[in-house]
Amino acid sequence: MTDDIEVLECASCCAGCNPTLNDTDSDGLNDYEEHIDYNTDPANQDSDGDDLTDYEEVMIYDTLPNNPNTDGDCMDDGYEVLTALTDPLVGSDLIQTCIRPTQPKLPSFQTSES
Repeated sequence: MTDDIEVLECASCCAGCNPTLNDTDSDGLNDYEEHIDYNTDPANQDSDGDDLTDYEEVMIYDTLPNNPNTDGDCMDDGYEVLTALTDPLVGSDLIQTCIRPTQPKLPSFQTSES
């Protein structure tokens, strides 16, 4: 655990941190732990956007709070825990191919018969 001096020092170096609060984003990890120990955003409860708070990832599920898909199986950690009820630390055989919305789609080729 950290003392108040460390938290205040951290608040002065973190963008978005509130120096009057130990835990700016109220996720259960104090700003010092987020900034120094876990390299997460002290002003955002869910640094990687996977629907698990940084606290849940670090203290409950042992997943990576800066990686939305800890096991690399194409399902975000939050989806695995909250919906699929699978282990976010063990890759799943349920999904063989990862298709991300940002990936370009390959054109479909059609042949015309003469």
